[in-house]
Amino acid sequence: MHHLLLVTADATCDDSLVAVLRAMGHRVTAAHGETAGPDRTREPRGRGGLGEPVDAVDLVVLDTAAPNSGTFETCRRIQAEYPAPLVILATRGNPEDVITGLENGAADYLVKPVGARVLEARLHALLRRPGPRPRPSEGVLDLGPLAVDTATLAAVRDGTTVRLTPTEARLLLALAARKGRVMPRQTLLERVWGHRHARHTPGDLRLVDACVARLRRKIEPDPANPTLLLTVRGTGYRLCHRM
Repeated sequence: MHHLLLVTADATCDDSLVAVLRAMGHRVTAAHGETAGPDRTREPRGRGGLGEPVDAVDLVVLDTAAPNSGTFETCRRIQAEYPAPLVILATRGNPEDVITGLENGAADYLVKPVGARVLEARLHALLRRPGPRPRPSEGVLDLGPLAVDTATLAAVRDGTTVRLTPTEARLLLALAARKGRVMPRQTLLERVWGHRHARHTPGDLRLVDACVARLRRKIEPDPANPTLLLTVRGTGYRLCHRM
C-alpha cells in the first residue's frame, strides 16, 4: 500500500477523488495547500510543512481547479519539503499551464475529468519507478566538472552544491548511462517516467523538455547555452562526455 498525500490548492477537498484513490488501494492523507508554508519550526522533526512524515509519502497529488501563480508556488513548496514525485491534477490544461507546472517541479500534469483507469495507470507509472541507486563500488558519478552523489541526489559544480529532485536525478543518470550518445525523448519517457506507449503525445514529450530545462538551470553555468546537457534537434538529448 502506497501513501498518497492529496493537497488541495483551492478551498475545498474533492471527497470523490479521495474515494477513488482509496479504492485503488492507496492510503490517502488530505491537506490544504495553504499549510505548505516554509516555516517548519512548529512541526515534529522529520515532518514536512504539511505535517506528514517526509519519508512516508510515496507520491503527492496537487488538486486544483484553475492553476495560477499561487498553485505553482504551492507546487514549489511541496517539492522542497517532500522528495516524492508530484502530480498536478487540474480542470484547466492549456499548454502554458502544463509547461509552467512541469517547470515548477511536477512529475506529471493531468487534466480533469480523467478516467479512474487512466489516473491509476499514470500514478502507478510514477510509483513503480525505481529511485537512483549508488554504484556497487562508488556512490559518486563523475561527469568532469560535475559530480553527482547518487545516494543523496546532490550535485556539486564549481564548489556549489545543488539538490536534484528524484526525477531530475533519474534523467541525469539515464543520460549518463549512455554518455556521449543520443537518447531520444521517447526512450527517456520510458526509462525515466515509465510511459510505455506505442505513441507518445506532444504533452508527454513536454515532460522531458521541461525536466531538461530544470536540470540545466541547476548544472549548467549558462543554461541558455548548455555545454554539458546538449539538445540533438528533432531527436532528443545527450550528455557530453567532457566540457
